[in-house]
Parts: sequence; C-alpha cells; structure tokens
Amino acid sequence: MKKIKTLIVDDEKLARDVVVEYLSDYEEFEIAGQCSNGFEAIKMLNELKPDLILGNYVKNRLIIKTSS
Repeated sequence: MKKIKTLIVDDEKLARDVVVEYLSDYEEFEIAGQCSNGFEAIKMLNELKPDLILGNYVKNRLIIKTSS
C-alpha cells in the first residue's frame, strides 16, 4: 500500500507534535515534513511533494504596501 506523504503545518510546535504522535498509529501515513507557517510550507511543497497538508488557518502575516 502506498503511504500518504503528509506535511504538518502549525505555528505551535506542541500541536505539530500531537498530530505526528496521532498519525504514527496509522501505517498509511508518512510524515514527510513539518513547518511552522505557510511561507515555509510553500517552500517545502516542491521538495517534498506531499499528498496531504494538515494545518491550522492563520491569517497571512505578510504586509503588502501599495502606493496611492
């Protein structure tokens, strides 16, 4: 059976650890990587090519300045 390559994204390390611990009970999941924000996740996507991304929704912290 092909494992589901999973990327865990959460700003709280404890939350990531809990998800990893939970998924470790299931053979079908492979933890491909972990990161703390969406910017890191985007960087990891091309490298890891996960089948599944698990994370919480956090508002974008990127501030874009525009000229008027």
